[in-house]
Amino acid sequence: MSEVSKNTIFTSFANTESVSAKKMAEINFFIKIFLFSLF
Repeated sequence: MSEVSKNTIFTSFANTESVSAKKMAEINFFIKIFLFSLF
């Protein structure tokens, strides 16, 4: 049981990490577009 709960917590943590990484990538992408449109 404890092993399963560990895996579940780890999986949910990994999913949260990947979602935040995608958000950071999108933010960087929009910042680049914004900067390139200025020059």
